[in-house]
Amino acid sequence: MSELGNASRSAKTYLSRLLIQVEAGEVVVIARNGKPIAKLVQIRRRGKPAFGSKKGSIEFDDRFFDPSPKEEIAGWEGGGTPDRRL
Repeated sequence: MSELGNASRSAKTYLSRLLIQVEAGEVVVIARNGKPIAKLVQIRRRGKPAFGSKKGSIEFDDRFFDPSPKEEIAGWEGGGTPDRRL
């Protein structure tokens, strides 16, 4: 872990170098008057989930495939009765 003593000058002057250190996995602590005030750490990037990785985690019961009621279909198509809860 790197530590900078004079935050305002050193961090501004050496920001590019500090970012290279952070990219390499190092943690950089910036201090003012000997007291830590900030920490630069690498952001962990998550990759895209693999296709099919959620398989088996979602379940449907048999009613899912039943035809929808006419009132519900009318609501989706812009007809039907307005929702009074709004």
